[in-house]
Amino acid sequence: MPSNPPPSNEKRPEQVQDLSVSDLNATELKKRSSEGIVLVPQPSDDPADPLNWPIWKKILILAVVSLAGFIGLAQALANQAGFFLQAELYHKTPVEISYSVVQFWWTIGVEAAVIVLVFLFLKETQYDRRSVAIAKHRSWIRDRFATFFPGHRILPPKSGRQLNSAASSFFIMVCPVTILAGSFLCLTFGWAVAVNTLLSIFLQTPSEAGGYGFTPTQNALFTFGQWVGIGTAFCFDGIFNDRVPLWACRRFGRGVWKPEYRLFPLLVPLVLFPIGLGLFGASLQYRLHFMVLALADTIIIFCEHVLAPVIINYVVEGFTHHAAEVTAALNFYRLILGTVVPFFINQWEAAVGGAGWVFGMMAFFSLLGFAAVGVLAWNGPAIRRLSFASLRASEEGVDLDIKDR
Repeated sequence: MPSNPPPSNEKRPEQVQDLSVSDLNATELKKRSSEGIVLVPQPSDDPADPLNWPIWKKILILAVVSLAGFIGLAQALANQAGFFLQAELYHKTPVEISYSVVQFWWTIGVEAAVIVLVFLFLKETQYDRRSVAIAKHRSWIRDRFATFFPGHRILPPKSGRQLNSAASSFFIMVCPVTILAGSFLCLTFGWAVAVNTLLSIFLQTPSEAGGYGFTPTQNALFTFGQWVGIGTAFCFDGIFNDRVPLWACRRFGRGVWKPEYRLFPLLVPLVLFPIGLGLFGASLQYRLHFMVLALADTIIIFCEHVLAPVIINYVVEGFTHHAAEVTAALNFYRLILGTVVPFFINQWEAAVGGAGWVFGMMAFFSLLGFAAVGVLAWNGPAIRRLSFASLRASEEGVDLDIKDR
């Protein structure tokens, strides 16, 4: 009989992807990005692994998901230009009309197109990294049926998956790190939601009543400033949201990763967001030119789209196996304040003597939210350790080997 081969300490490449932090730091088989940075998690050798998909496929799926997210949000905001017309029709005030979420006709066609695109191109991105088996290739039509029709299974079986996910969302929501991050979102993103909801009311209120007297068409054209803010935020996120944390890791951690490095890009909205809210309030209070109001709105939108992905990614890095549950929990904090502001905005304005003071107070309140981020930046590791042990998982301590890069 042939003798057994001698034991070997060498790890096969396909085993690297599920290593612990200590094992990953010890192995010599680290896979790296084109810039030479260690990839976490480590890709497998399976072509079906989403980390190994070609870049065009990743971009296509991201585009479909982004379009679906865009039209979902547009559905809620598309009716803004119609607040005054509907208020007259239904004998309500424009603020009362803003309480409702009405689907405008143009969104229906885009939603139908999104349904088709999702069926054609969206693929399941969950991948079991504990297995070294190469997944069997399925034809496109079989893959579509397995993904979207009942009677097929594309995820590993797990008893009570939906119930566990819902429970995990709740338990994550009440963890100290999530409470602090959620308070930040509530006191920043929440005010941005209020601005978006009430903007058309300020613009279309007649000049003699203290507004800008815009028509619905002028109101729609005004929102092009928001597109500038969104586009600028997109460029900012793409350029800085990874580079700045990696720079901080190299500068302060000597190449050893810590999730708190994710928070560094928030220094920009820390400065700009209160300025944007204050300028927005001053424009309303003193009836400044509408371009000043547009500048303030652009700054607010820019900051809104910069701060949300940063703080969400940070919390996800404390619960790496529960990204969807983290997003659900933080979305609750993100929207709860902004959606209720229209219900008491008139009383608030009357109590403080004008819309300018309302948004000025929002600017000061937002600083409290940034203070919560300061606490996380100062003592985040200890705060994250207060999370439920069964949910807590982090890549803290991974040596990215970027000290000399």
